[in-house]
Amino acid sequence: MTLSRRRTGVGALLAAVLALESTAVVPVDVNYDNVRSDRWRCRLCPFETASYREGSWTVGALAVEDAEPRFGRDNGLDEDGTRADLHAEYFRRGADGRSATVRADHLTLDARDLAVAYGGTRSGVAFRWREIPHNVATDGRTPYAGRTSLSLPDGWVRAFDTAAMTALTEAGAAFDHATQRRRATASAHIRLHPRWRVDADYLRETRQGTGETHADFIYQAAGLPKPIDFRTEELGGRLRFEAGTFLLGAGLRESRFDNPDRALEWENAYANLPATGRKGLAPSSDARTASLHARWTRGHTAVSGSLIQGRHRQDAPFLPYTTNPGVRVDPLPADSLRGEASVFAGSLALVSRPTDRLRVSLRHRRRERDNDTRTLLLTPVLGDLFATAPRDSRVYGFDRASTELRLQYRLSRRLKLGAGTETSRIRRTPAEIARNDTRISWIEFLATDLRGFRLALRFADGSRDASMFRDVTVNNPRMRRFHQARRDQRTWTAELDYQFPHTDLSVGVDADYRRNDYPDSPLGLRRDEDRGWSADLTYAPNPATTLSAFRAVREANARTAGSSAFGPADWWYGTRDTVDTDGLTLELRDLLRDGLSLTVTYSRSKGRGRYGTELGSVAPEFPVLLSEHRAVDVRTRYRMTRRTTLVLRYYLEDYGAADWAVDGVGLAAARNVVSFGREMPDYGNGLFSISVETRL
Repeated sequence: MTLSRRRTGVGALLAAVLALESTAVVPVDVNYDNVRSDRWRCRLCPFETASYREGSWTVGALAVEDAEPRFGRDNGLDEDGTRADLHAEYFRRGADGRSATVRADHLTLDARDLAVAYGGTRSGVAFRWREIPHNVATDGRTPYAGRTSLSLPDGWVRAFDTAAMTALTEAGAAFDHATQRRRATASAHIRLHPRWRVDADYLRETRQGTGETHADFIYQAAGLPKPIDFRTEELGGRLRFEAGTFLLGAGLRESRFDNPDRALEWENAYANLPATGRKGLAPSSDARTASLHARWTRGHTAVSGSLIQGRHRQDAPFLPYTTNPGVRVDPLPADSLRGEASVFAGSLALVSRPTDRLRVSLRHRRRERDNDTRTLLLTPVLGDLFATAPRDSRVYGFDRASTELRLQYRLSRRLKLGAGTETSRIRRTPAEIARNDTRISWIEFLATDLRGFRLALRFADGSRDASMFRDVTVNNPRMRRFHQARRDQRTWTAELDYQFPHTDLSVGVDADYRRNDYPDSPLGLRRDEDRGWSADLTYAPNPATTLSAFRAVREANARTAGSSAFGPADWWYGTRDTVDTDGLTLELRDLLRDGLSLTVTYSRSKGRGRYGTELGSVAPEFPVLLSEHRAVDVRTRYRMTRRTTLVLRYYLEDYGAADWAVDGVGLAAARNVVSFGREMPDYGNGLFSISVETRL
């Protein structure tokens, strides 16, 4: 009965849309006064074939009220005080077709970005330098000092729990959890012949700073500041041949990741052996790939394909099994891993329009990973205290393939109907789930220009099959990894936009829903859902005023089964996360007098996380996780002369978060964990800037 009603509703909706589409079109008066052409840029206009140049430079100062790492997380404004801010742009095109471009942003900040390009139709070069800060926290504390060899202060009192470590609180020294990336890229191209082109590019990136990690001795753990000193280099080249509708290209690429820090060692803060611990850090590695791609067009049909063959290597020396001299274990069977894996990826796509109304797209993709690393007999040591039985290392590989078919049929000038299906398979060796076969099908409907309405609907239904579980690890055999277990999936989305006639008012709403069920998972994730909706509005009552607003609500929940006795589920765990976001922007142009504009933007986002357990008749809940962000951004521009503009900005941000697992924990709240003693961010901060923008 329910299914019948749904079909009737969809049929009625489609009939209504068709009736609306067939209605006579009402004449609309064109109002060109609302058209803003001040930012139009013609890329193919005749006058740009002659000599031409434009540019601007901006000199200003900005002041930050307080030092907050999250406020300056990615922009480098993590310290208080005043500093200069410089920007510059320049573009020049010569009569010979050659052009030069220079763009520089935030030259005096830790988030500076500089790009330079020069070239013409036959050759060209480009260079870019970026610095990307990532500031996480500055309130973390640790009793450890050092970089790769961490030591405790003199007179440290070792104990079996943190409550008896009398020197822990006094010994806590602050450290910054932050990194700084410096990325340089260079590229060049040259056209040897009208049909032949060669491209080359180079990338070098360094990442330096301090992170956070944890290490344990069975049940006693400690938070440790982790050194980060990474370097990545990548070099590539491509040769391309193009003749009419045919294109063929080939390329080679080599990349390398280097980490000079092989391991992190630390003194044991607890009163047990061993005296020191050691854990490996990210090992150095390299990769080489060769690629081939082609494209051919014939009439209304285009065929394209690509092949990629690669080789990955990692051969960092092994660390000893343990630093505990009391653990007896056989020597390592090898000095290093000698890890090697070959990767193959290929794709073939066909897009055709057999009729004016029908469009067909067919795509097949395949990826393989053959792990050629040798198998070794290794002895795991738990928490540097107990040696277990030797085990063979597992060398994982996979073979993944997918085929997708899309059809789109134009019912009329305003109505389109689409459908598609995708099947995929994956084979793994060795793994607990050796095979997955997935199928997903969908149908889409799009209606545009229906007397101001635009409607888009999409429904998809899919399922994933899984092979029998193989007990090849020491994991609980009833536990199923959610990314491999059998799954039933259903999703739908809907979008509706409306432009009010004879007014500059438009509204839009959209909603979506997704649900995954895992029927064969006795333990682990059993179900998860994700749903949300949003609405936006834009209104321009006159050419000098624009108002826009939006609101979005997102919710995700999941249910997980657990076992305290390595058997059937005897407790359940539920999560529910919600995020509400809304914003408002008001833009006023030619305010009070010509050349004065004001833009005000307000945004707010609030997140809540609820987590609870069910154990028989008892259902305790953890405290609610909270985070709320509010910001007001006010920008004023005043054109003082034809080429000079004064820009003022004030930005106010308020952020607060609460997490029971972090707040109030301190260094010694957990008896078996030496933590970082951090608190969730809770601040109000502001930014004021003044600058003068001058155009050439």
